[in-house]
Amino acid sequence: MTLTEDKVSQLALSTEEMAYIAGLFDGEGTVTISSYAAARYGGRRRRILMVLLSSTDRSIVCYLRDSFGGSIFTTNAHDNHKEIHRWTLSSRMAADFLYGILPYIRIKREHAILGLEWQATMKQGTNQYTRIPDELLEWQDFYVSQIRQLNVRGNGNNGNNV
Repeated sequence: MTLTEDKVSQLALSTEEMAYIAGLFDGEGTVTISSYAAARYGGRRRRILMVLLSSTDRSIVCYLRDSFGGSIFTTNAHDNHKEIHRWTLSSRMAADFLYGILPYIRIKREHAILGLEWQATMKQGTNQYTRIPDELLEWQDFYVSQIRQLNVRGNGNNGNNV
């Protein structure tokens, strides 16, 4: 699946809905590249693009899941805190989502662009057993460090650099 305007138009969401979702994502969303090593992957380090959005209002994350796919995880309420519902998308689905909201996001725009660029480094048709060349791993490391730097709390990114 490639990132195309046709793919975005298949979502059947209006421009206003996409702008609304982008606003939600600017305020409550995250772009990250998760890293894991598992025995089923021969202990090899694997990475995956992920987008997440958390909310105490379950209807918001259900709307996102129904519109874009993905999963919802709920953290139980404790003390004086409400339940938190986290919507997640990964890999190409995450990239398709970012591509769709890119024209409308401001605060997380740089995050989204890095995520899209990183996903473009992933080869179509590879699986967990495919060895990733060292040169590509170095590029992926660069994207991971850039995303982490942007995701540091208090980095002063308030959307004015757009």
